[in-house]
Amino acid sequence: MRTRPVLATFLSAAVFAAANLVGAAPATAGTLDLTCLGSSSATYSTALTATSQTVATSRVFDYQPCVSTNAPAVISGGLSFGYTAPGFSCMNLLGSGPVTKTITWNTGQTSTITGQRVSSIVGATSITVITGEITAGLFTGDTVVETETGAAAPILTCNLGLGTVSALTYTLLLEITS
Repeated sequence: MRTRPVLATFLSAAVFAAANLVGAAPATAGTLDLTCLGSSSATYSTALTATSQTVATSRVFDYQPCVSTNAPAVISGGLSFGYTAPGFSCMNLLGSGPVTKTITWNTGQTSTITGQRVSSIVGATSITVITGEITAGLFTGDTVVETETGAAAPILTCNLGLGTVSALTYTLLLEITS
């Protein structure tokens, strides 16, 4: 029966199209050193509105499960941080900017990602893609593509002045390629 090959071809084409839709390069350009699934969250001390205000933000990233060809002991990782931003509103959830963050792996090793973030709405989905490089630690010199996807409705209604955002949750895909 030809159902499996046709389904695999369809899924491969869908993943490729989705990656190109948000500007991410397919991970097949080099050797895939690490892939992680996971989740992330953002919590705001004061609910975000369409009006700028000072807001304390807490971010948590949970990378698991992970599979690595070069570091097979790496099976999970994490990152959490907080910051206070003056003049923050729902509009700040979209757009682009520089990113530097350090993931601590279950082995105790770290990887520092330096790159660019692009956040947008595609249909009913909020998509943030980080592209960059590992600049320190495990996998130094490798390229990174991290994709966060979540519901767009809270961000859209907030930007229209029809609601607020006190927290957001996302699913993650992290790919590190040599």
